[in-house]
Amino acid sequence: MMKRLWKRLSTLALGMALFVTTLTVAAGAVEAASVSVEMRPDVEIVVDGTARTFYNVQGQEVHTLYYNGTHYLPVRAIGELMGKNVNWDQSSLTVSISGARTAADVAGTPDRNAMERSITAALWPDITVMVDGVERTFTDAQSRTVYPLVYHGSVYLPVRAIGNLMGKNVSWDGATETVTLSGELLITDADSFQEGDRPGTSGQG
Repeated sequence: MMKRLWKRLSTLALGMALFVTTLTVAAGAVEAASVSVEMRPDVEIVVDGTARTFYNVQGQEVHTLYYNGTHYLPVRAIGELMGKNVNWDQSSLTVSISGARTAADVAGTPDRNAMERSITAALWPDITVMVDGVERTFTDAQSRTVYPLVYHGSVYLPVRAIGNLMGKNVSWDGATETVTLSGELLITDADSFQEGDRPGTSGQG
């Protein structure tokens, strides 16, 4: 009886070891990890006082995703906000955001029936994000590294990262469920400031 129990425990331990090994290999490979995220159509994105709605290339409205305390927007929407082109290289899994935008913003039909719900997306650490030729990595408010999400063929990046790329402050109003990107990113921790860049001269107080 004890021998049979020991055999079962050994088999279970081996199975767990193989599972952990698979996860470790996948984390360093091209494979992505499936994660549960929230689709948040109730969250409004306001940029410099204007509420923005975003659509994919088919004209379908795309909504904010929420994962691990961070809101995400699709890269195409980021290109529209920054006025830059967005390109995807499948062979190297690279998103490039660069140049003056030549593609028109996509118009579409608002999704009036969208509801908050849990969906499955892919957390993909191996996607490289290049902005104007420079590779960028992103962190959340706690300085933890955050990776791109992929959902329905679109790459999503955190809104906080978008604010940094645009040089804007990002704030969250939980009462109205609104993410606001506005003003100029205010830097106060520096040894010196160029004239005109000193805190308090940009209308931020």
